[in-house]
Amino acid sequence: MKTVVLFPTVEEGKEFILGEPPVATFVSGVGAAETAAAVVRAVRAKKPDLVLLAGIAGAYDRTIPVGTVFEVTSERTAALPARYRAEYTVPPVTDLPEAASNTSDRMGPEGARLENMEGAALFAACAALGVRCCEIRAVANYVGDPFEQWDIPCAVANLTETLRDLFADAE
Repeated sequence: MKTVVLFPTVEEGKEFILGEPPVATFVSGVGAAETAAAVVRAVRAKKPDLVLLAGIAGAYDRTIPVGTVFEVTSERTAALPARYRAEYTVPPVTDLPEAASNTSDRMGPEGARLENMEGAALFAACAALGVRCCEIRAVANYVGDPFEQWDIPCAVANLTETLRDLFADAE
């Protein structure tokens, strides 16, 4: 399966990219607009069967250990008023534990386990382009915690290891 991997930031993707991955890999940018544009660029340039977004996320549930890696199979645009919210669901691609997520930086959980800023854009853009997508997130923090408490190195290390395992057969 021809796959393209997108990371919102260099920090999230650096370890994976430096390992010379067997799949096309890009830094997409942070947020919904940058992600949607990156999906369009990647699909036009590489014509993949699958677009995979990989990055860190915040957890609403403080019993989820920092560093836990999930496949997000449901995304909701939670920062919008309820009447405008969209919810996107995709079938799982991996054997990772599944999680629902809110694409937001300021709303409550509303049934989601995770929060990020790009996922709903990935799901919407891939649906519009008719391309399968997958989102892999590693928990770096708990929603509401100050940035100084985030454990980005742990989350990125676990994310990188998971991605390397997923693509081990592609090499």
